[in-house]
Amino acid sequence: MATTPEDRWERVSTLFADALDRPAAERTAWLDAACDDPAVRAEVKDLLAAQPEAESGFEALGAAAGQALAAFDTLGVGPPRTPPPGPGETVGHYRIEAALGAGGMGSVWRAFDRRLERPVALKFLHADLDDAARARLLREARAAAALDHPHVCTVHGVEEVDGRTFLVMACYEGETLRVRLARGPLGRDEALAVAADVADALEAAHAAGVVHRDLKPGNVMLTRAGVRVLDFGIAHLARAERLTRTGAALGTVGYMAPEQVRGEAVGPAADLWALGVLLVEMRTGARPFQRDTEASVLYAVLESEPDGLGRLDPDERSLVRRLLAKRPEDRPASAGDVRDALRAGGIGVKLAPPQQHVTRRWAVWLTGIALLALGAWLAWPAARPPAATQPMTLAVLPFEVRGGDALGYLREGLVDLLATQLDGVAGIRVVDPNALLSQARSDGPLSLDEARALAAGFASEQFVLGRVMDTGGGLRLHASLYETGGAEAARAQASAASPEDLLPALDALAQQLVAAQLGDPDEQLAGLAALTTTSFPALRAYLDGEQLLRDARFAEAEVALSRAVEADSLFALAWYRLARAAGWTGNGYLNQRAVARALRHAEDLPARTRDVLAGYHAFRTGRPAEAERRYRSVLARHPDDAETWLLLTEVLFHYNPYRGRPVAEAREPLTQARRWAPDNRELLVHSLDFSLQRGDAAALDSFATVYLTGGPSPAMGTAYGLMRDLAIGAVAASAVPERLRSAGLDVAVLLLTRLAPLAGDEVLARTAAEVLASSDDADARATGLLHLASFDAAAGRWAESERHFADAQVLDPDQALTWRTLVAALPNSSVPDRALPGLRAGLEAWTPAAVAYGGEGDAVRRYLLGLLDVRLGQPDRARGAARSLETDDTVLARALAASLRARAEFAADPEAALARIDAVRLSVPFPLREVSPVYGQVLDRAVCAEALRLLGRTAAAERWQASLHDGYEHVPFVAPQTK
Repeated sequence: MATTPEDRWERVSTLFADALDRPAAERTAWLDAACDDPAVRAEVKDLLAAQPEAESGFEALGAAAGQALAAFDTLGVGPPRTPPPGPGETVGHYRIEAALGAGGMGSVWRAFDRRLERPVALKFLHADLDDAARARLLREARAAAALDHPHVCTVHGVEEVDGRTFLVMACYEGETLRVRLARGPLGRDEALAVAADVADALEAAHAAGVVHRDLKPGNVMLTRAGVRVLDFGIAHLARAERLTRTGAALGTVGYMAPEQVRGEAVGPAADLWALGVLLVEMRTGARPFQRDTEASVLYAVLESEPDGLGRLDPDERSLVRRLLAKRPEDRPASAGDVRDALRAGGIGVKLAPPQQHVTRRWAVWLTGIALLALGAWLAWPAARPPAATQPMTLAVLPFEVRGGDALGYLREGLVDLLATQLDGVAGIRVVDPNALLSQARSDGPLSLDEARALAAGFASEQFVLGRVMDTGGGLRLHASLYETGGAEAARAQASAASPEDLLPALDALAQQLVAAQLGDPDEQLAGLAALTTTSFPALRAYLDGEQLLRDARFAEAEVALSRAVEADSLFALAWYRLARAAGWTGNGYLNQRAVARALRHAEDLPARTRDVLAGYHAFRTGRPAEAERRYRSVLARHPDDAETWLLLTEVLFHYNPYRGRPVAEAREPLTQARRWAPDNRELLVHSLDFSLQRGDAAALDSFATVYLTGGPSPAMGTAYGLMRDLAIGAVAASAVPERLRSAGLDVAVLLLTRLAPLAGDEVLARTAAEVLASSDDADARATGLLHLASFDAAAGRWAESERHFADAQVLDPDQALTWRTLVAALPNSSVPDRALPGLRAGLEAWTPAAVAYGGEGDAVRRYLLGLLDVRLGQPDRARGAARSLETDDTVLARALAASLRARAEFAADPEAALARIDAVRLSVPFPLREVSPVYGQVLDRAVCAEALRLLGRTAAAERWQASLHDGYEHVPFVAPQTK
């Protein structure tokens, strides 16, 4: 059989590691005897030649990386405080020999117990885990140590040496079931025998109160003496207090029972489910819920019937159906029953019948429905259409990294960097890294078959698969270019002796990979490194910030990306990502500055990124039509660009109300973004918003559950959580005031100005306003009073409204006078004529604060006076105010002048009024539009709606009327139009 590039790399890596265990003087002779392949031998010798003889070696990233790694620690993403052991090191009386594996709690090493002279396996707890995780490990160790059983891995004890806590376990010779399955399915008798031994182990564990919770092929060891179930690494005492947070699903996707997926309490029945999955996999070579993505696997576990059962014998099929019953109570009563049935050979032993249930609690039903909705959302990728094929579509896949945890960030980081460098070069179109990384599994290297399948899912003609290795004297980068449907097309390699050499090495790698695609083989890809940075600290901070941005940890992303641009002020990509983060955190000044700096260096960016940046600039500066045009142009060429779909969602969601278009138009791009990047937490905010708007309690419950696990804003998380609790009946409306008072004013403001309007819940909005109006904070009290006044005005209760306005004017005269005047100027206003002279006198005496309306407070005052003149039957005086505004020659003044003229002409000529409003649209960023209803052109939209209605254009009139209550843009003093 021909040797594959993966086999060759494995051979090189193994020989190199073995050679390093020998004295330098003996390595060459040993290698010549151990390896008969000249090409492999030459590559190993190259690696050995790069190995320094001095003691100072290249630890983690080399001597030059010390300062950079110290900086990583300040971000909380650096290497463990106590490094893991290495081959040859002695820990207590144990000599470390080789790594066996790693998991979420720690790493496992083969060692030799010099005191008792026996081989053992040591499981080290990660040094950077917290006290709760350490307590969990110790509790699990005690539970596992109590299991003295021939099919359970023996735990000898728990020790702590030099700050390292580790389990001491028996070390078994053999292979895991995962390795065995790589060679194909097991025969019927062999599979039943293995399953019976596993069931026997589970029976003993369950009798001792221990539930494994992570049964999978990698945790089943096949030895000459029989089966051993390994690693109770996330097991716990079934009767003990739960140590994990509510809703945390622990286990491995593909083997988790439905109750694990839903984050419910897990008992022995979950292990029986996993045993059913193992049995199907042993007999058929595939899992019964095998899908393209982890998200779609979870959905299948909750919703679908198992696959592949037709390939089982009838008695096997009957048992598996019982093991894979969706409800725990419908599975066999015990692992012992399953063991007995399996050892009967024909599986003819009768199992206890499923329990019958007459009723179920409504709370459980609702939770199940909510989680199914979440599963349906996550499962989008399984049904997504293929991306449009274009010439030379390339997918850069996650790199395999060998060299310890300190280099782990390069796995995904090199995808971002290499994709950015290659995009647009020699006609290459690179698949969006965000979409690709969301589909790639996060644990371990990709096999060649997995890589081909992943690339094919994005309709890529070619893909890059690479590896990074710490040679001890630097980094060695290997990458291969494959045809998706064929063999290896090109190979590249480069070295980095220090962190500062990483980007030049990456540039060299890119040059080699695309050389075959260039018309002129000698053409140099000059300047590719300039697309990112030449500063390693900047690069590392950028990679951290990029990941934080994907995780919707916006404040942390802002910090990391600020560090990136501090290290390299010419780093265009970092400036753009910093602008994105600052946009989410509401840091307007930083957002503007970062966009400007990104634009200044835009010539260093590939064409697609330049277009997206230009669209983002238009979005942030109040030019939605330009932003939408830019984004749709990018998506026409790159339909898998998840980030641009999200940005288009933002434009439509935030600006459509000001354009007389429904916010609902944003749902389709949001759906597309979810298809290509289902794990991007940025999408959760608007997913929650649309759930609120539709009144979909199940979806709201699902999205909020995910959002609240590390949501980007504590206040927003609390606010969405309260809306979720109200929707599912977990909190009564009467308890809302107290909940808001204890949650803080920010939560009440969010509920009043964003979430209650989205849900169309006027009662809830008024409750939030009353809480704010009774607070001790002057700004919060003014906000509450203004909204109470507006609610009363919209309902025609002017006397009550006037009292609230009067109280608000003491606290915030600028906003109080503005809101009162706009209420009076609305078409069909309920404000009585007798109130108008006093209101006008107040405006004449008003001197707006210097900072009000960006220094244009006097222009706003003249505009409001003109509106009252129209209402008082003085249109000529209103036109005079419009002429005075036109002489100011500012964008705001011109828009206000057009609005005044439209209002003056409305009664006599509604068509002319519409034309004037259409002629001048304020180019105001959406955050500023929310500051004042003047910037939101509330009156203009109301006039448009009424004019269109008078002209008989009912559909258009309804769109403009709806815009006053759509999205976040609810205008509290405008009553919704009744049909």
